[in-house]
Amino acid sequence: MLCLICNDEVFQGYKLKCSIYNKFPHFTCSGYREVNFRKSSKPTKAVWCCLSCKIKKTPNSIDNSSSVVKKKTEILVKTLKIIIELVNFMSSQFDSFGKQLSELILLVMALKN
Repeated sequence: MLCLICNDEVFQGYKLKCSIYNKFPHFTCSGYREVNFRKSSKPTKAVWCCLSCKIKKTPNSIDNSSSVVKKKTEILVKTLKIIIELVNFMSSQFDSFGKQLSELILLVMALKN
């Protein structure tokens, strides 16, 4: 069998199978390093698809994910607003505490004299 990318012979241990095209490239032609290829599990290799298939699938996944990204962005903005409000509240509490502490220090010093 020939490599999908370079058209050289593909040997049994050095191939991936595109799960969509059912064609085989060398793992090196697919951009895998040998270490990563060897570490990949059988289920990972079973659902692998070539770059051509990924490019064909990308527009749909971008359309579907844009609404998810928009919702996550809205949640993030709301969360950040709440955090800002809480930080401002705590800041005012610390300022108030600092003033009270200063007054107490002055009072203690006056009592000492």
